Amino acid sequence: MRELKKLARNSGIDTTGMSRATLEYEIAKLEDTKVKNVYQPIAQLGVKGRDGKVFLVKTKSGRTYAKKQFRGNRSASAIKQEVMLQKEAASVGLAPKIKEYSLKDKYIVMEALDKDMYSKMQKRGGKLSQKNQREILRLFKLLDKIGIFHKDPNPLNFMFDEVGQLFIIDFGFSTRIDVKKDGATPNKDQMTLGLLLKFKALFPGVEYPILVKSLKPQLLAILDMNKQ
Repeated sequence: MRELKKLARNSGIDTTGMSRATLEYEIAKLEDTKVKNVYQPIAQLGVKGRDGKVFLVKTKSGRTYAKKQFRGNRSASAIKQEVMLQKEAASVGLAPKIKEYSLKDKYIVMEALDKDMYSKMQKRGGKLSQKNQREILRLFKLLDKIGIFHKDPNPLNFMFDEVGQLFIIDFGFSTRIDVKKDGATPNKDQMTLGLLLKFKALFPGVEYPILVKSLKPQLLAILDMNKQ
């Protein structure tokens, strides 16, 4: 209680007659205000996701970041797992680096990337360069190598930085690879197939030869069935 009062007084809160519960509430409000003041929202990025929203934010120094604000019902354990998996992917250059996160206030602040792959494809009638197709396969192979199964083959989950390097984002569905259940290369196999099926639905008639060529025969058969 003494430490709480000291913290409150140092923050300019009058603690006279306050109970412990009231002190904790006032300090929590103060901490929430500090977080909001540190990261000022500029715009929402993308569409509202299943587990929250992502905003472009800036600090008082003018630095910009992406802040993922989770829904209130997102568990701390789920957020922590997402953070740990993204950090590991970022350590080998596959995902944006995390600046900070809060399990209490349910957010992640990370590097802001420049443009999503889906928007780029829309402008080109659904076309994706062979270079970008190879980059997608490189991301998937590296994810397999470090043992992370991303599990969400959404074109909006691929982002370019200002120099055109491709990254993968949103590790909300991601898990450690279970070889017995997932196979040794689930990203290269299942994620590639899933992404091609999404492309087919979004951009019918457009071909992605590098991605298609990477598929195993049984997965290629599934893709061909969906073309009929």
